[in-house]
Amino acid sequence: MRTGMMACCIGMGVVAWSPLLLPWWWLLFGGCGVVFVGWRLPGARAHRIWPLVFGLSCGVVWGSLYGAFVTRSLLPSALEQQPLWLSGHIVDLIETRQTYGRESQRFFLRVDDCRRVDGITCNVPLHTVQLTAYQPLPIASGEHWWLRVKLKRPHGFANPGGFDFESWQVQRRISAVGSVSGAANAERLAPAAITSSDHWRAVLRDRLQIQLANFQYRGLLLALLVADDSEITREQWRLFRDTGTIHLFVVSGSHIAFTGGLVWWLCNLWRRSPLGDGSRREQLACVLPALAIACLYALIAGMGLPIQRALIMFAVVLLSSVWRRDVRFFDVLLLALILVLLRDPLAARDAGCWFSFAAVAALSLAFSSFTQGHGAGRDRWRWWRAQWLIFVVCLPVLMMIGGQLTLLSLPANLIAVPLTTIVTLPLAFIALVSEPVTPVFAGWCWQGADLSLRLLLWLLKRLSDCGGRFIFPLAVSPQGLLFALAAVLLLILPRGVKARGLAPVMLLPVFFPQAVAIDEKALRLTVFDVGQGLSVLVETRSHRLLYDTGPAFAAGSSAAELAVLPALRQRGIRALDLLMVSHRDSDHAGGVTSVLAELAVKDVLVGERLRSQHPSKLQLQPRTQQHEQQQAPPRFCVEGQRWQWDGVVFTVLNPPALTRAEGNKRSCVLRIDAGASSVLLTGDIETTVEARLLGAKLAPATVLIAPHHGSRSSSSPTFVAAVQPRYVVFSAGY
Repeated sequence: MRTGMMACCIGMGVVAWSPLLLPWWWLLFGGCGVVFVGWRLPGARAHRIWPLVFGLSCGVVWGSLYGAFVTRSLLPSALEQQPLWLSGHIVDLIETRQTYGRESQRFFLRVDDCRRVDGITCNVPLHTVQLTAYQPLPIASGEHWWLRVKLKRPHGFANPGGFDFESWQVQRRISAVGSVSGAANAERLAPAAITSSDHWRAVLRDRLQIQLANFQYRGLLLALLVADDSEITREQWRLFRDTGTIHLFVVSGSHIAFTGGLVWWLCNLWRRSPLGDGSRREQLACVLPALAIACLYALIAGMGLPIQRALIMFAVVLLSSVWRRDVRFFDVLLLALILVLLRDPLAARDAGCWFSFAAVAALSLAFSSFTQGHGAGRDRWRWWRAQWLIFVVCLPVLMMIGGQLTLLSLPANLIAVPLTTIVTLPLAFIALVSEPVTPVFAGWCWQGADLSLRLLLWLLKRLSDCGGRFIFPLAVSPQGLLFALAAVLLLILPRGVKARGLAPVMLLPVFFPQAVAIDEKALRLTVFDVGQGLSVLVETRSHRLLYDTGPAFAAGSSAAELAVLPALRQRGIRALDLLMVSHRDSDHAGGVTSVLAELAVKDVLVGERLRSQHPSKLQLQPRTQQHEQQQAPPRFCVEGQRWQWDGVVFTVLNPPALTRAEGNKRSCVLRIDAGASSVLLTGDIETTVEARLLGAKLAPATVLIAPHHGSRSSSSPTFVAAVQPRYVVFSAGY
């Protein structure tokens, strides 16, 4: 039985990570073949390999069927950017934000019906779409609306080390992303139902926003209570990332387990008191309230897929405590895993899912081993040992999630976990429940929760000030993951096993990955996927140049944060010899601040004055004093600038000195010659600048980054004929 369950999980995981789904006839013939063998050959079912084959087949078939069901609900390419009419219910919370200087709304619509503008049905079972209304609508969660929209398929950046937004959307059954075509094309069909959990969650969120208006850490309290993280600042997210404490401010398994576990513990106190008889009926009576409270908290937090997984895990572990026979914890964990994957096979792609299971397994291992064979004097170290085991067991997952390892997470979580779960969260729940009865007492509890968060962030800031010396970029490769898994298995072996000493050796390839050597007079060119924008990394044997930083987004983030910097961290790049910003357009210079804040940059060249900042007085915000010492004031690109790195020659071809040109015409044009090959980086130059370069006898190039993303204002026929590129890269958005 255990072998079959593990094989079923592996089968669903293989399908989830596969880039393609098996054809239906493969599944049909394969499934019929397995059933035929088991039915016609009774001896096969008695063989020990049969549970493995049967479980693997079931996992592959179920994962493929679920995958086909999900992909069938995605928006067809033929309907992209076409005006459509959608009717459906607004689910989850509505987020209000500033977009390009004006207020907008972002929300999710659970689709009931989809029609073209001519009234013909779309013939696609759309599930949920993510919409943005640039003209605010009088909408509320749970309401039924009829909207005219334009949609696109789920789409995200495709860079190593970065967040896979497209995968995230598909996992959460988001069929399309788009915008509402004006407030005049929207109609409310029905108000929110009285039984709508989304409606009551939004009411609670709005009420808390008013009650907590004067508290400094209102955003963190809203994240803990109703899973609304829209008010957490970027600086706070960066602090949590650097200290490894992000999981504390996203409603996860630990919050669900603590809330329900607290109720279960209180009920058990009553059961073991003289008032209780300790019967199994009373034990079950303790489990039911705990499950009810955990479900209520999950509803308040939105009942998203990660919360559903946490609720399943908690329910399985809790119900196993009243099982009529002894059950090993590994079996309980395996049962929870297969239930989670049966509910959502794509959870196998979610690193957060594996982080939850790894953390639960580490805690079980810690408290089962440390309570045996240890003296009372060592009990005080039990929590520290548990944190260490969680850190070790979750190391491969951390490599997949962030591409970096922060040693600050050990002391940070040792402080933050008990402070948030024992102080902040109980005070917040007590205040929430007692607010209608005793507002004064509730106010004291809110103040206590806010004060605990103030203390926590002060401590995390002190740890973060230690700087990057405790943050190590990790190379996330299949080989690195295998070595990390081997090291974890060695570290969790019982004491006295001599093989444990090999664990640090197995971790060496993780912390000191073998870099791909670049020969003298050679270069490596990486064009990042940053949407409608440009960012190019040029690497020689011992130098690094970043040309442009990608666009900035309306929400305040940038492609540099989401795509470029994670890829650089994965390669172990923490410093740049030169940052060249072709010109000040947002799609090229939108991530300058993020790059300068994250990396040590020795020199900066700009094509024109950056917006709201004079290049000679560009205010850098280095993360460490070391960064501040290595950064130099920016300089202008000027035609004729020339330097050489490791035998590779760099030459600036535009703009000319003393030019009065502005905008795209001032784009820095950089030519790179590496032996017989050459690269031409052109920014957003147009045909007038191309003609000037041709007049200066522009030499052919092996690789050309198409000017202005390949727009019609650039790449004139004479320019293409003169450059004669072998390869052309178009940095278009979609």
